[in-house]
Amino acid sequence: MEVGDTSLLEKYKAIKEVDAKGKFLMPGLWDNHVHFGGAEYIDENEQLLRLYLAFGVTTVRDAAGDISLEVLKWRDEINNGKKVGPKILTSGPKIEGIAFIWPGDLEVGTEEELIQALDSLDKLKVDFVKITDNTFKSEFFLKAVDVATSRG
Repeated sequence: MEVGDTSLLEKYKAIKEVDAKGKFLMPGLWDNHVHFGGAEYIDENEQLLRLYLAFGVTTVRDAAGDISLEVLKWRDEINNGKKVGPKILTSGPKIEGIAFIWPGDLEVGTEEELIQALDSLDKLKVDFVKITDNTFKSEFFLKAVDVATSRG
């Protein structure tokens, strides 16, 4: 059985070879929409990190919650080898309009507040920005997307 084009094998030498005869190999799984949250459940959320790995989930994409600072800390500890867990990509607090309903959101109603919110996310070194439109006017939502996109 052949996996693919083997002509490149002559150019590269593996650091380690594993005899996988009779076994199978699969890529690490991603959970692309996680919400770590519940300030009273920080310990329980942290215990999920090893569980993800046990089930083959090697990367999670945290889409905001009320324990964003803790999640950012876990992300950095995992990246520095101080904690065991999946790679965490996180938005930190999400951007929401006035009278939002989820704890931990950044309430934004003006362009100036949007800039301040994005500045705060830059300082936190988030991996991406999450903007929800629950209470945004559609024009302002599109403006928020444009401004966030222009900042990378």
